[in-house]
Amino acid sequence: MTRKYLIVTIAALLFSPVVFAQQNDTVTIVPAKSRHAVSINDFMGNQDEYKSFWDRNFSGHWSGFHLGINSFLQKDYSAYPPSQDGFMNLKIWRSFSYQVNFWQKSIGLQRYHDAIGLVTGLGLCFDDYRFNPEVTIEADDNGIIHPVYPDYEEMKKSKLSTFYGRIPLLLEFQIPVGHFQRRFFISGGVVFGYKLGSHTKIKYHQAGISEKVKFRDELYLNDYRYSYTVRMGYKWFNVFAEYSPVPFFKEGHGPVLYPFTAGITLVSF
Repeated sequence: MTRKYLIVTIAALLFSPVVFAQQNDTVTIVPAKSRHAVSINDFMGNQDEYKSFWDRNFSGHWSGFHLGINSFLQKDYSAYPPSQDGFMNLKIWRSFSYQVNFWQKSIGLQRYHDAIGLVTGLGLCFDDYRFNPEVTIEADDNGIIHPVYPDYEEMKKSKLSTFYGRIPLLLEFQIPVGHFQRRFFISGGVVFGYKLGSHTKIKYHQAGISEKVKFRDELYLNDYRYSYTVRMGYKWFNVFAEYSPVPFFKEGHGPVLYPFTAGITLVSF
């Protein structure tokens, strides 16, 4: 009995630290991390962060209200006598172009980025050409445009006004600057126009009375016109320029003039 008692006592002494340690220690169970297989869809299909940087809905820059200044380039009066040279000279800073582009369609050309696209739409263009000096124009019996010098006491204003409907075809590039919604853009292409109307208008004083007279005679302007255009901008500041390789007047009816317009966007739709 003595021997058995001794063995039990020694075993109790050996295991007692383990028992007390288990009573005092705290055991924390850490769950195993779940495994996730990364697929191509994580990069190409579910593009939440990607879409937040590159705006997937491409939107071009055509619609809005634009204000420009009109001029003529490459002027040729060789068919006229020297006394009539330059009769279509303009007061450029008073020869305004009012462009109302009321509808646009944007077509993205990239599958993911959508920073490049085509832009088309519809617009109206009202152009004023203020003559300098204050003359006006009319067609003679042969359909040739000539200057007319009205015999009034005081000429206040003389201008030619045209009205065109227009359709653009533009290729536009956009570059994010600082944030995906803020983009610098540049576009270029062709704007096709059809003349809807034209007239001349003079304002004068006669015997102390102010008068305005509008003439809607045939002026032999080209009915169809296309213009090369470049447009660029960032946020609210947008500028544009347009040049038409189509002469202002029909061939053989007036001096050779090529319309040019440059301006800014006042309001974007």
